[in-house]
Amino acid sequence: MKPDHLVKILAERGIASRRGSEKMIREGQVTVDDVVVTEPGRVIDIRAQTVLVDGTPLPPLPDPTYLVLHKPRGVINTKNDPEGRQTVYDLLSDPTPGLETVGRLDYGSEGVLLLTNDGVRLDDGPTSPARVELISSAGPSSWILLTIHEGRNRIVRRIMDAVGHKVLKLKRVGFGGITLRGLEPGNTRSLSKGELTHLRRLVKEPGPPVLKVSYEVRRGVAEALRLPTPDREFEESDRARDEEGRPYRKKGWARPKPRKGKPGAKFKKSRPGAPRGTKPRGAKSRGGKR
Repeated sequence: MKPDHLVKILAERGIASRRGSEKMIREGQVTVDDVVVTEPGRVIDIRAQTVLVDGTPLPPLPDPTYLVLHKPRGVINTKNDPEGRQTVYDLLSDPTPGLETVGRLDYGSEGVLLLTNDGVRLDDGPTSPARVELISSAGPSSWILLTIHEGRNRIVRRIMDAVGHKVLKLKRVGFGGITLRGLEPGNTRSLSKGELTHLRRLVKEPGPPVLKVSYEVRRGVAEALRLPTPDREFEESDRARDEEGRPYRKKGWARPKPRKGKPGAKFKKSRPGAPRGTKPRGAKSRGGKR
Protein backbone atom coordinates (compact mmCIF):
# COMPACT_ATOMS: atom_id res chain seq x y z
CA MET A 1 0.00 0.00 0.00
CA LYS A 2 1.50 3.31 -1.14
CA PRO A 3 1.22 6.66 0.69
CA ASP A 4 -2.04 8.39 -0.24
CA HIS A 5 -4.22 11.41 0.48
CA LEU A 6 -5.80 11.38 3.92
CA VAL A 7 -9.30 12.10 2.60
CA LYS A 8 -9.09 9.14 0.22
CA ILE A 9 -7.93 6.80 2.99
CA LEU A 10 -10.88 7.76 5.20
CA ALA A 11 -13.34 7.22 2.36
CA GLU A 12 -11.85 3.82 1.49
CA ARG A 13 -12.17 2.70 5.12
CA GLY A 14 -15.85 3.62 5.10
CA ILE A 15 -15.58 6.51 7.56
CA ALA A 16 -17.63 8.77 5.25
CA SER A 17 -17.87 9.85 1.64
CA ARG A 18 -15.01 11.90 0.25
CA ARG A 19 -16.95 15.09 0.84
CA GLY A 20 -17.91 13.98 4.34
CA SER A 21 -14.34 12.91 5.13
CA GLU A 22 -13.04 16.28 3.93
CA LYS A 23 -15.44 18.06 6.27
CA MET A 24 -14.37 15.90 9.24
CA ILE A 25 -10.71 16.69 8.55
CA ARG A 26 -11.30 20.43 8.26
CA GLU A 27 -13.26 20.40 11.53
CA GLY A 28 -10.28 18.85 13.35
CA GLN A 29 -11.78 15.42 14.02
CA VAL A 30 -8.79 13.56 12.57
CA THR A 31 -5.31 13.17 14.05
CA VAL A 32 -2.15 11.70 12.50
CA ASP A 33 0.43 10.53 15.05
CA ASP A 34 -1.50 12.44 17.76
CA VAL A 35 -1.34 15.71 15.78
CA VAL A 36 -4.58 17.29 14.47
CA VAL A 37 -4.55 17.52 10.67
CA THR A 38 -6.87 19.96 8.89
CA GLU A 39 -5.59 19.51 5.33
CA PRO A 40 -7.64 16.87 3.40
CA GLY A 41 -4.93 16.62 0.76
CA ARG A 42 -2.23 15.68 3.27
CA VAL A 43 -0.33 12.60 2.05
CA ILE A 44 0.34 9.97 4.70
CA ASP A 45 1.64 6.41 4.91
CA ILE A 46 -1.01 4.39 6.72
CA ARG A 47 1.51 1.59 7.33
CA ALA A 48 3.89 3.81 9.30
CA GLN A 49 1.53 6.42 10.76
CA THR A 50 -1.38 6.21 13.19
CA VAL A 51 -4.67 7.81 12.16
CA LEU A 52 -7.49 8.39 14.64
CA VAL A 53 -10.98 9.75 14.00
CA ASP A 54 -12.46 11.23 17.19
CA GLY A 55 -9.91 9.15 19.08
CA THR A 56 -10.89 5.87 17.38
CA PRO A 57 -8.50 3.88 15.11
CA LEU A 58 -9.50 3.31 11.48
CA PRO A 59 -11.29 0.06 10.67
CA PRO A 60 -9.53 -2.42 8.36
CA LEU A 61 -10.07 -2.25 4.61
CA PRO A 62 -13.22 -4.13 3.53
CA ASP A 63 -12.94 -7.04 1.11
CA PRO A 64 -13.20 -6.14 -2.60
CA THR A 65 -16.87 -6.08 -3.64
CA TYR A 66 -18.31 -6.05 -7.15
CA LEU A 67 -22.06 -5.62 -7.67
CA VAL A 68 -24.40 -5.12 -10.59
CA LEU A 69 -27.57 -3.13 -9.86
CA HIS A 70 -30.74 -2.81 -11.92
CA LYS A 71 -31.23 0.92 -11.46
CA PRO A 72 -34.88 1.99 -11.70
CA ARG A 73 -36.03 5.33 -13.07
CA GLY A 74 -36.51 8.06 -10.49
CA VAL A 75 -33.47 7.04 -8.43
CA ILE A 76 -30.48 9.38 -8.33
CA ASN A 77 -26.89 8.25 -8.84
CA THR A 78 -25.29 9.82 -5.76
CA LYS A 79 -24.65 9.03 -2.10
CA ASN A 80 -26.45 12.02 -0.61
CA ASP A 81 -29.12 14.12 -2.30
CA PRO A 82 -29.91 17.57 -0.85
CA GLU A 83 -33.46 17.28 -2.19
CA GLY A 84 -34.05 14.04 -0.28
CA ARG A 85 -34.63 11.86 -3.35
CA GLN A 86 -33.97 8.12 -3.23
CA THR A 87 -30.40 7.20 -4.20
CA VAL A 88 -28.90 4.01 -5.60
CA TYR A 89 -27.27 3.44 -2.20
CA ASP A 90 -30.69 3.43 -0.54
CA LEU A 91 -31.45 0.29 -2.58
CA LEU A 92 -28.59 -1.65 -0.97
CA SER A 93 -29.60 -3.62 2.10
CA ASP A 94 -26.10 -3.80 3.64
CA PRO A 95 -23.72 -1.65 1.56
CA THR A 96 -20.01 -2.36 1.78
CA PRO A 97 -18.02 0.71 2.91
CA GLY A 98 -16.39 2.65 0.09
CA LEU A 99 -18.71 1.47 -2.70
CA GLU A 100 -18.61 3.73 -5.76
CA THR A 101 -20.55 3.55 -9.02
CA VAL A 102 -18.68 2.82 -12.25
CA GLY A 103 -20.05 5.39 -14.68
CA ARG A 104 -23.39 7.09 -14.10
CA LEU A 105 -27.04 6.85 -15.04
CA ASP A 106 -29.08 10.04 -14.67
CA TYR A 107 -32.31 10.41 -12.70
CA GLY A 108 -34.61 9.52 -15.61
CA SER A 109 -32.56 6.56 -16.89
CA GLU A 110 -32.60 2.91 -15.83
CA GLY A 111 -30.52 -0.20 -16.39
CA VAL A 112 -27.16 -1.77 -15.60
CA LEU A 113 -25.04 0.01 -13.00
CA LEU A 114 -21.84 -1.47 -11.56
CA LEU A 115 -20.69 -0.70 -8.01
CA THR A 116 -17.34 -1.53 -6.46
CA ASN A 117 -14.95 -0.47 -3.72
CA ASP A 118 -11.95 -1.32 -5.94
CA GLY A 119 -11.34 2.33 -6.91
CA VAL A 120 -12.39 2.23 -10.58
CA ARG A 121 -12.70 5.63 -12.29
CA LEU A 122 -13.85 6.56 -15.82
CA ASP A 123 -12.30 9.54 -17.60
CA ASP A 124 -13.97 11.65 -20.25
CA GLY A 125 -12.49 10.98 -23.66
CA PRO A 126 -12.72 12.20 -27.26
CA THR A 127 -15.84 11.62 -29.32
CA SER A 128 -15.86 8.09 -30.74
CA PRO A 129 -18.01 6.21 -33.27
CA ALA A 130 -21.24 4.56 -32.13
CA ARG A 131 -23.39 1.75 -33.52
CA VAL A 132 -27.12 2.36 -33.98
CA GLU A 133 -29.77 -0.30 -34.73
CA LEU A 134 -33.50 0.19 -35.12
CA ILE A 135 -35.29 -2.37 -32.94
CA SER A 136 -38.97 -1.46 -33.32
CA SER A 137 -41.25 1.44 -34.33
CA ALA A 138 -44.79 2.44 -33.33
CA GLY A 139 -46.17 5.66 -34.73
CA PRO A 140 -43.81 8.59 -34.13
CA SER A 141 -41.74 6.69 -31.54
CA SER A 142 -38.99 4.11 -32.05
CA TRP A 143 -36.74 1.92 -29.94
CA ILE A 144 -33.09 1.96 -30.98
CA LEU A 145 -30.08 0.03 -29.69
CA LEU A 146 -27.10 2.34 -29.31
CA THR A 147 -23.67 0.81 -28.69
CA ILE A 148 -20.91 3.12 -27.42
CA HIS A 149 -17.57 2.66 -25.70
CA GLU A 150 -17.09 5.92 -23.81
CA GLY A 151 -18.48 7.48 -20.64
CA ARG A 152 -19.17 11.14 -21.29
CA ASN A 153 -21.80 12.90 -19.17
CA ARG A 154 -25.31 12.35 -20.64
CA ILE A 155 -23.71 11.17 -23.86
CA VAL A 156 -26.69 9.20 -25.19
CA ARG A 157 -29.14 12.07 -24.72
CA ARG A 158 -26.65 14.52 -26.28
CA ILE A 159 -26.07 12.25 -29.29
CA MET A 160 -29.78 11.88 -29.95
CA ASP A 161 -30.41 15.60 -29.45
CA ALA A 162 -27.66 16.39 -31.98
CA VAL A 163 -29.48 14.42 -34.69
CA GLY A 164 -32.88 15.89 -33.85
CA HIS A 165 -34.43 13.07 -31.77
CA LYS A 166 -35.87 13.46 -28.29
CA VAL A 167 -35.19 10.71 -25.76
CA LEU A 168 -38.42 9.65 -24.07
CA LYS A 169 -37.01 6.65 -22.22
CA LEU A 170 -33.45 5.42 -21.74
CA LYS A 171 -32.40 2.00 -20.45
CA ARG A 172 -28.89 0.60 -20.31
CA VAL A 173 -29.20 -3.10 -21.08
CA GLY A 174 -25.51 -3.97 -21.04
CA PHE A 175 -22.26 -2.62 -19.60
CA GLY A 176 -18.97 -4.23 -20.58
CA GLY A 177 -20.80 -7.48 -21.32
CA ILE A 178 -22.77 -7.45 -18.03
CA THR A 179 -26.55 -7.53 -18.50
CA LEU A 180 -29.72 -7.25 -16.41
CA ARG A 181 -30.59 -10.92 -16.72
CA GLY A 182 -32.46 -12.16 -13.64
CA LEU A 183 -32.54 -8.74 -11.93
CA GLU A 184 -35.74 -6.92 -11.12
CA PRO A 185 -35.59 -3.11 -10.73
CA GLY A 186 -33.89 -2.22 -7.44
CA ASN A 187 -32.21 -5.64 -7.01
CA THR A 188 -28.51 -6.42 -7.00
CA ARG A 189 -26.28 -9.47 -7.35
CA SER A 190 -22.56 -10.13 -7.05
CA LEU A 191 -20.51 -10.45 -10.20
CA SER A 192 -19.42 -13.99 -10.97
CA LYS A 193 -15.73 -14.88 -11.08
CA GLY A 194 -15.90 -15.18 -14.85
CA GLU A 195 -17.56 -11.78 -15.26
CA LEU A 196 -14.96 -10.15 -13.02
CA THR A 197 -12.11 -11.78 -14.96
CA HIS A 198 -13.67 -10.58 -18.21
CA LEU A 199 -13.94 -6.97 -16.98
CA ARG A 200 -10.39 -6.95 -15.65
CA ARG A 201 -9.15 -8.23 -19.00
CA LEU A 202 -10.98 -5.41 -20.78
CA VAL A 203 -9.42 -2.82 -18.46
CA LYS A 204 -5.92 -4.31 -18.67
CA GLU A 205 -5.94 -4.96 -22.41
CA PRO A 206 -8.60 -2.68 -23.89
CA GLY A 207 -7.46 -2.97 -27.50
CA PRO A 208 -9.30 -1.22 -30.34
CA PRO A 209 -12.99 -0.40 -29.77
CA VAL A 210 -15.40 -3.14 -30.87
CA LEU A 211 -18.93 -2.03 -31.67
CA LYS A 212 -20.53 -5.46 -31.94
CA VAL A 213 -23.54 -6.61 -29.96
CA SER A 214 -23.43 -9.97 -28.18
CA TYR A 215 -26.31 -12.40 -27.98
CA GLU A 216 -26.70 -11.73 -24.25
CA VAL A 217 -27.26 -8.02 -24.91
CA ARG A 218 -29.70 -8.73 -27.74
CA ARG A 219 -31.61 -11.07 -25.45
CA GLY A 220 -31.63 -8.37 -22.78
CA VAL A 221 -33.11 -5.92 -25.27
CA ALA A 222 -35.79 -8.42 -26.27
CA GLU A 223 -36.72 -9.07 -22.63
CA ALA A 224 -36.82 -5.35 -21.82
CA LEU A 225 -39.13 -4.63 -24.76
CA ARG A 226 -41.07 -7.89 -24.45
CA LEU A 227 -40.03 -8.99 -27.93
CA PRO A 228 -39.40 -12.57 -29.15
CA THR A 229 -36.09 -14.06 -28.01
CA PRO A 230 -33.50 -13.64 -30.79
CA ASP A 231 -31.87 -16.63 -32.49
CA ARG A 232 -28.47 -17.67 -31.29
CA GLU A 233 -26.96 -17.36 -34.74
CA PHE A 234 -24.20 -14.84 -34.48
CA GLU A 235 -20.51 -14.58 -35.30
CA GLU A 236 -17.92 -15.92 -32.92
CA SER A 237 -16.21 -12.54 -33.16
CA ASP A 238 -19.10 -11.08 -31.15
CA ARG A 239 -17.47 -12.74 -28.13
CA ALA A 240 -20.73 -13.28 -26.29
CA ARG A 241 -20.28 -14.83 -22.88
CA ASP A 242 -22.37 -16.87 -20.48
CA GLU A 243 -23.01 -16.11 -16.82
CA GLU A 244 -19.57 -17.44 -15.86
CA GLY A 245 -17.77 -15.29 -18.42
CA ARG A 246 -16.98 -18.19 -20.79
CA PRO A 247 -17.37 -17.44 -24.50
CA TYR A 248 -20.23 -19.17 -26.25
CA ARG A 249 -19.33 -21.51 -29.13
CA LYS A 250 -21.22 -22.20 -32.32
CA LYS A 251 -23.37 -25.32 -32.43
CA GLY A 252 -21.32 -28.43 -33.13
CA TRP A 253 -18.08 -26.93 -31.85
CA ALA A 254 -15.80 -29.31 -29.96
CA ARG A 255 -12.24 -29.22 -28.75
CA PRO A 256 -9.80 -31.13 -31.00
CA LYS A 257 -8.90 -34.55 -29.65
CA PRO A 258 -5.22 -35.21 -28.90
CA ARG A 259 -3.39 -37.29 -31.49
CA LYS A 260 -2.29 -40.69 -30.33
CA GLY A 261 1.29 -41.82 -30.54
CA LYS A 262 4.62 -40.89 -29.07
CA PRO A 263 5.50 -37.19 -29.01
CA GLY A 264 7.67 -36.29 -32.00
CA ALA A 265 7.00 -39.59 -33.84
CA LYS A 266 7.11 -39.30 -37.65
CA PHE A 267 4.77 -41.23 -39.89
CA LYS A 268 5.69 -42.10 -43.49
CA LYS A 269 3.01 -42.05 -46.13
CA SER A 270 2.50 -44.80 -48.66
CA ARG A 271 3.38 -44.21 -52.31
CA PRO A 272 0.61 -42.50 -54.28
CA GLY A 273 -1.57 -45.10 -55.95
CA ALA A 274 -0.11 -48.02 -53.97
CA PRO A 275 -2.63 -50.60 -52.69
CA ARG A 276 -3.52 -50.50 -49.01
CA GLY A 277 -1.05 -52.40 -46.87
CA THR A 278 1.94 -51.76 -49.17
CA LYS A 279 5.06 -50.75 -47.26
CA PRO A 280 6.76 -47.48 -48.18
CA ARG A 281 10.12 -47.82 -49.95
CA GLY A 282 12.98 -48.42 -47.57
CA ALA A 283 10.68 -49.69 -44.80
CA LYS A 284 11.90 -52.65 -42.76
CA SER A 285 9.69 -55.48 -41.69
CA ARG A 286 9.56 -56.55 -38.08
CA GLY A 287 10.07 -60.23 -38.78
CA GLY A 288 13.56 -60.28 -40.15
CA LYS A 289 15.97 -59.01 -42.77
CA ARG A 290 14.98 -57.89 -46.21
